Amino acid sequence: MRVYYYENELEDEFSSASIKAKKIDADYDYSMDSAGRRFLHFFYICCKVLL
Repeated sequence: MRVYYYENELEDEFSSASIKAKKIDADYDYSMDSAGRRFLHFFYICCKVLL
């Protein structure tokens, strides 16, 4: 069994995957444009009210 220690989680990668960090700042759009997101948000609010 091998143990790997990461020095930099974003750049140290032991597979062929390429990870690109997405910058999320104050201007990031957290919109509820999709119907699925709106439904899940509605369901979440209903559960909070009922429980």
